[in-house]
Amino acid sequence: MTTLRKAPFGIAEDRFSADRRDRVLPMRGPHMHNQVELNLILSGTVRYLFNGKVVEVATDDFVFFWGAVPHQVVEADDDAHFSCIYVPIETFMFAPFSRALKTAVLNGGFIRIDEKMAFDTELMLMVQKELRANAEMLSTLNYAHLELRLRRADLNGWTDLMADAPRVSSTLRGNHRKVVEMTRYISDHADTEIVVADIARAANLNPKYAMSLFRQSTGMTIAQYLMRCRLVTAQRLLLSTEKNAAAIAFEAGFGSVSRFYKVFHDQTGMSPKRFRNAYRLEEPAS
Repeated sequence: MTTLRKAPFGIAEDRFSADRRDRVLPMRGPHMHNQVELNLILSGTVRYLFNGKVVEVATDDFVFFWGAVPHQVVEADDDAHFSCIYVPIETFMFAPFSRALKTAVLNGGFIRIDEKMAFDTELMLMVQKELRANAEMLSTLNYAHLELRLRRADLNGWTDLMADAPRVSSTLRGNHRKVVEMTRYISDHADTEIVVADIARAANLNPKYAMSLFRQSTGMTIAQYLMRCRLVTAQRLLLSTEKNAAAIAFEAGFGSVSRFYKVFHDQTGMSPKRFRNAYRLEEPAS
């Protein structure tokens, strides 16, 4: 069983927690956080925009993904309800899941559990209720329940829905489409020297209007979003490769090792080396 620990990441709330919402509603723009998000769809159909692709899930689908990947609910049935639990990424990484599953999540997979279990709804609602009640004494026990469920899924089968997900429809209109175009451009070019003018041009917008629209839609500036994309890439490379800090700094788009170290420490509270040693991707013992 994995012991819950305080997450090292500083770019979002990283507690083991439950969403306060029961009904699934469209979101005004994409967002990011550093937990693994578990969603059990209790009723209805929900469409996510996940890293530039559209993923559709329906009643009884049990899915999870790393929230550091830009994601957004774009459509939901009027009767769509879900149970949503957030697990700190390092807690997930410490768990004895297969390397294949951990790698899929780190690489931006949208994972659906193949085997539907009758007790999934009861399990998620129980954990959700007790997390909402701040029942701290039950946190480790509740996580143990979820970990066992995910370990079963790891053994019995899971599917990465991103493999067959279509790119976002060109029929999206207005500001929503413009924000999607900007986030996609940032994700695709975060490893290069890009500026606001480049991002605005990708969406055929005036730079000042692009900055205003982006902040209004996502709750963060373009610069903050770009930094998060680069930090997520660096975290993934530290956990899943043996590349040195200099190589990772440039591959993630930081431009210099010194800037990489400063941003990484400011956002996570630790050095890249310490982060890698604490949370590196390893195959669980058989």
